Amino acid sequence: MDAAMRVLRYLKSSPGQGIFLSLTSSLHLSAFCDSDWASCPMTRKSTTCYITMLGNSPISWKTKKQTTVSRSSAEAEYKAMASTVSELLWLKALLQTLGVHPPQPIRLYCDNQAALHIATNPVFHERTKHIELDCHFIRNWIQAGVISPSHVRSRFQIADIFTKALGKEQFQFLLRKKMVGGSCIGGMKETQEMIDFAAKHNITADIEVIPMDYVNTAMERLLKADVKYRFVIDIANTLKSNP
Repeated sequence: MDAAMRVLRYLKSSPGQGIFLSLTSSLHLSAFCDSDWASCPMTRKSTTCYITMLGNSPISWKTKKQTTVSRSSAEAEYKAMASTVSELLWLKALLQTLGVHPPQPIRLYCDNQAALHIATNPVFHERTKHIELDCHFIRNWIQAGVISPSHVRSRFQIADIFTKALGKEQFQFLLRKKMVGGSCIGGMKETQEMIDFAAKHNITADIEVIPMDYVNTAMERLLKADVKYRFVIDIANTLKSNP
């Protein structure tokens, strides 16, 4: 009941939110995957979640309980990676059917270093024998140059929003990264505040689609500077010329 009331309060406080799909979005496919290890208190099965992006626009996402119990967080994370790779391959085939050919390799962001090491380690051993099928599946696509796994700090792991109970500040921070809002988080009032802030600091007010690496760097700098409005607009673009 408490969880249901929490959902209702959230929906009531954010009636105007929606997904921002940029007209100028690039055609780069990428994905963030995560897992919540042994999250089910009854069966101790883990939860898989992922979100896929076309440019900086979210186009698909999923949260699902895993079918088997994972003996470690790395194993749960690797199962999540395998599910995400399947989704990316399906989206890639769908886009190609529509005449769109996304650049390769496709970035797959994960915050678990152990799972990333398993994906790139050519040697199987006792710790990975029970997930060997997933290992072969992911590694084949990595070696083919279709998938490129990358580490992302937990602070910037967008998929966390599907698996964990986050604080308000971190929750809204990840929503902004996920391009969710009225025009930005909170609706028209916050959008106008963003425009005023941009004008005060001589920043172009248009929200542009920019590479994820620049977004992460800009977010880190804004947080360190304790800027009141943590919006990445043209700030990330300036990092290209002044890294």
